[in-house]
Amino acid sequence: MIGRVLNPWLGDCPSTSPSRGRNPFGDGDISVLVLRLGLQAELGLLVAGSKRANFPTPTERLLFNLAANQAVIGLQEARLLGEQKRVAEELDQSVAQRTSQLLAANEELEKEVADRKRAEDALRASEQVARGQVEALAQSLDVLATAPAPEKFIGQMLSTIAQFLNAQGVSLWLFDEATDSVVLRVTANGTKPAVPDPQHPIMKDPSSWKQNPIIQELLFMAGPVICEDIQSDSRVKGEWRDYLLHKGAKRFLAVPILVAGQVRGFIGVRHADGPSYRPEEIELTQALAHQVMLAIQLNELAEQGKRAAVLEERNRMARDIHDTLAQGFTGVIVQLEAAEDAISCGSRKEADNHLHRAGEVARRSLSEARRSVHALRPRALQEHNFWDALKDAIKNTTVGTALHTKFAAQGKPPILPQPWQENLLHIGQEALTNTLKYARARNFETRLTCKAKELRLELRDDGDGFKLKDRHDGVGLTGMRERAEQMGGILTIKSRRGKGTDILVVLPTTSD
Repeated sequence: MIGRVLNPWLGDCPSTSPSRGRNPFGDGDISVLVLRLGLQAELGLLVAGSKRANFPTPTERLLFNLAANQAVIGLQEARLLGEQKRVAEELDQSVAQRTSQLLAANEELEKEVADRKRAEDALRASEQVARGQVEALAQSLDVLATAPAPEKFIGQMLSTIAQFLNAQGVSLWLFDEATDSVVLRVTANGTKPAVPDPQHPIMKDPSSWKQNPIIQELLFMAGPVICEDIQSDSRVKGEWRDYLLHKGAKRFLAVPILVAGQVRGFIGVRHADGPSYRPEEIELTQALAHQVMLAIQLNELAEQGKRAAVLEERNRMARDIHDTLAQGFTGVIVQLEAAEDAISCGSRKEADNHLHRAGEVARRSLSEARRSVHALRPRALQEHNFWDALKDAIKNTTVGTALHTKFAAQGKPPILPQPWQENLLHIGQEALTNTLKYARARNFETRLTCKAKELRLELRDDGDGFKLKDRHDGVGLTGMRERAEQMGGILTIKSRRGKGTDILVVLPTTSD
């Protein structure tokens, strides 16, 4: 509104000021004085008006000019102060932003320094664990070299754990699935093996582990369980707590023994001093517990090996004794029956010959039985290869009987390992024994075929035969199969009632 009022006086050229015109606010005319503020009026205008015709007087004009100059100075100072304030605010903002950046950089630097320190601490801890593991492994290898007995080795490993952890005592507990209990396997007081304490609560009640919170936690987590203060830990209570305190223990560590991810037992390590367990101590205990687990597995494998060796030796003796005595008795019976037939026919000389052969077969069988007990090589194989030895054995057993024998060989017999020759000889003797005992055969054929990559031994009779699904005595047939399997070969039996029996052994061989 003021602009509209003053516009007629201001116009585009206020330099004609003062000017006189009609008063827009009342009656009459007024004189208006317009002064620039700044060279180009960039700061504004100073406007003054009066009804007097002589307005402004020179004095008033001088005063108005002075006022305009003061206004210019004030406005410029105000503008300068505003600019200074803006610059100051921008500078403060820049300083604050830079300060924030420096603080953030400082925090990042402090974090990086802390991370590096933690990494260095972790590296030192890892090096300590690695050194401990290497030293423990070296010591365990020394123990293994000097104490081959598995039980003693495990005891020495517990002593090694006590040594490296400076422990008061270390115990190895294993779960017994058969009795659903926990059994103390080995224990050590300090670095010395100790006798199990019958007063231990779990020793007194092997099933009490089911109510033990520490053991239950260890089973559930399959990881280490730590008790830093036996006195105040709510998981340790009752008779077990009293027992540990009586032993002077203040803290303990339980580490599981894992086999294929399953908890097989645990190692308990107790300490009489107060400092907390460090991560590297726990890691070292786990590493040593792993070695104990390996020792336990080695012990179990050794026991299994012993049992397997005993069973294998028993089976070998059973096969050999069967192959010598049973086959020898069959030969004796055959010769005695032939002697009986000769006597009934009045042929005394022929009967004497059969009796003499029966005696020879009996003496030879007894000698072979003694040799089999001592795992000695059959005497026949000391003089001949298995093919010649088998032919001699068949001829000596069937001479003078109604059983007609036939032999055929194709190819050159390869040089076979001694155990293979023994197995093939016994398989052939067993086949003949079964023919003499059960088949009532007239013919028995033995055929050997030797090729570049296989050997085939076929034993065939034309006797009564039998049904393969029927139950038999099993010792002879099982023994033949076991001997073939030992050589990496295959034994097949074909037989039908009234159609005879055909036994075939196929072995892999080489051109060598």
